[in-house]
Amino acid sequence: MGDKVTFNPTTKRYSETPGISANHSPLLGWMRDGLPIYGPYGYSDSLNANSVIRRMVSGFVKRDGTTTGVDNIASSGRILPAWALRNNGNISSNGPAVSTSFPFGRYIQDNAYLGDLIKTGTTKYTLGTDFDLNEYNVRFCITPEFPGGTYAYFMTIDASGTPVFPYHMNRYFFGTRTATTITSIGETVTDLFKGGPDIQESARVSQVDRVSGNVTLTWSSVEGGTYQVLASDALTAWSTLSSSKAAASGTVETSYVETGIATNEPSRFYKVGRTALATYDGGGSGTGTTVTHAGIATLSPTTGTFGSTVTVTITLDNSGGMNPPPLSVQLTGVTLTKTGTTLSATSYSRNTTTGVVTAAVPLTATGTYTVNVTFGPNTWSLGNGFIVNREMSPSFAGVSRTGRFPGSPPPWPARWLSGNPGRLRPGRGRLRKSPSRCPRSRRARESAAQGRPRRMACASRRC
Repeated sequence: MGDKVTFNPTTKRYSETPGISANHSPLLGWMRDGLPIYGPYGYSDSLNANSVIRRMVSGFVKRDGTTTGVDNIASSGRILPAWALRNNGNISSNGPAVSTSFPFGRYIQDNAYLGDLIKTGTTKYTLGTDFDLNEYNVRFCITPEFPGGTYAYFMTIDASGTPVFPYHMNRYFFGTRTATTITSIGETVTDLFKGGPDIQESARVSQVDRVSGNVTLTWSSVEGGTYQVLASDALTAWSTLSSSKAAASGTVETSYVETGIATNEPSRFYKVGRTALATYDGGGSGTGTTVTHAGIATLSPTTGTFGSTVTVTITLDNSGGMNPPPLSVQLTGVTLTKTGTTLSATSYSRNTTTGVVTAAVPLTATGTYTVNVTFGPNTWSLGNGFIVNREMSPSFAGVSRTGRFPGSPPPWPARWLSGNPGRLRPGRGRLRKSPSRCPRSRRARESAAQGRPRRMACASRRC
């Protein structure tokens, strides 16, 4: 195996080589929770690859009364140990007395976990000092394959090389058993509809009331969305008309009315952006999207705008079944993931005093994402924890009092015209009224006003 275990081809047996091992045990395989499993030898200092390599010490001892603080089940009876109760839902069930029919060591519960026991006075045995592996036979450590650190299982043997409990793992996994993730679809698919969080909103000015001056802005919206409506007179400074306009229910469009503005301002431009999206219900139950805590306790903020870079602050916990790595261990990545899309942090760090993680993530695609913090192959996550909203491209509206709607955006800023309506023509970045000095043009307008339209020709270059 390359560490201290050698194979005798004659006797077909494995044996331990005396002395200190020169090599870290090899990676033997993977457990169903995704963690690697190694042979019995690792670095004596879990986070120092230059430390002495030695045998990993199991956290379990026999309940025969020979270790300080350990009971003797031959006299006290087979009462379930604390580690077993902790992992089976605290269901107590005493076993049969030790006898010839039920000898000592017949059950895994005949072993006690040192982390639950008193070593001296009120002091318990300490993981990392008195033993190396926790109750799941796991430690967080550096290995040759994972120089950044990982949680890993180790085979357990005693000083003579004899396998001892829990051998390679206890009855329970340290991490969470996961199924295989589908990363690709082996057939041609067609997108028939793309909506929800990924809808591409657009806005328009749908109505201008020439009497009241009210301007109605309408945009395509997603149900459950919250929108911000901004306005500007000259595309320089923007004022907020509404910071939390809720999307209309039961329809695909939402409107906002700015009252009286057409009578007060010579020009007006608008833009709308989605700032939040409500969680979906649980198949109609109305319970909301399940945010799955699997190692992340808190996240701030929980939303961001498409096209921006957000700085998130993450607090880790053991809700996913694994305690966070020691504070001195730095993470190896932060990502936001959903089916087919991964947004990776461009920078990240971990506070060595508090353990809080900070990361900057470019938001290049909209949707609802799972937040992942990785330490080597181990991941702490928050399902449906972050939403990327889309801020729509500005929708500009410059509307004349006569009800004329330029395009969006127009090729030049639009102006509301004052005075009598004249012919409109483009000129140097705005719409201007034609001089109309020709007497024939004036007579044509007068005839039209009297209900007698006239078609007149004019050779004047001023017309």
